[in-house]
Amino acid sequence: MLIIAKVADIEILEADIIREERELCPISDVPKPQRSSILSRLIDSCLLYFEAIDQGIKADQQEYDEELMYTLESMVDGGGWAPPSEEETRAMEARVSRRVVVRKYIHQMQKDAHRLSDEQLRAFYEDQKDLFTSPEEVRVSHILIRKHRERAEEMAHEVRAKIRDKDDFDCATASCSDCPSNLSCGDLGFFPRGKMHPAIEEMAFSLEVGEISDVFTSPFGYHILMVTDKKAPAQLPFEEIKDFLRIRLMSLEREYYLAKHVRDLREKYKNLIQILAEEYK
Repeated sequence: MLIIAKVADIEILEADIIREERELCPISDVPKPQRSSILSRLIDSCLLYFEAIDQGIKADQQEYDEELMYTLESMVDGGGWAPPSEEETRAMEARVSRRVVVRKYIHQMQKDAHRLSDEQLRAFYEDQKDLFTSPEEVRVSHILIRKHRERAEEMAHEVRAKIRDKDDFDCATASCSDCPSNLSCGDLGFFPRGKMHPAIEEMAFSLEVGEISDVFTSPFGYHILMVTDKKAPAQLPFEEIKDFLRIRLMSLEREYYLAKHVRDLREKYKNLIQILAEEYK
């Protein structure tokens, strides 16, 4: 067993890094994190464990048993499972115990975080109003003549020549369009930029309400659009986003303080950390 690093009396093996890598990226064709960053995560977990023990946090039997059962089930579900040796069993039990203790410690830290008041949320909202604006949206009706049709381009121009107003457009949609929206007068509903094919989006946002486009193409075929409504960017009301904002800011605050706490622990316990494998130094 290749020992990659030690944190006090805890050895971090190459097998630990491979196991963590598999847990982070169980799908083989997903890019895997650099192993040095995985080693850093394992070291941080050890430091949190030492600090938790120093503060008297322990894993009770029920928590330990539940985590052990989850670990065993994960090993079996992962395939290729073989009964561990006695040494592997001891190592697994130690990992499970540390994981429970670290999770309890982090939970305790987060529980102690203060709840953001409405006044604090309002202040952030007022200071960052640009973040809380709904995007410009456009609503269009759509006629599509697919390219596989015989005389598709010619047909699209013939259809457009007969359209003078909304009633003509609705009639052409029902009788000629290959788009599934033909069942609802071609209505595509409201959409912001970035949701439609660029050719459709560019045309839709260039038209005024009531305006009907000329024939234009995309990989799907030949299109005709009619803009039926527009929504200008609008400020989202504070009351509508208050609860979401509180959850998001508290989550960011917890992430920040956990990262800061780990940096402090790395300084506190720096003499306990040994990187033994040259390729990880």
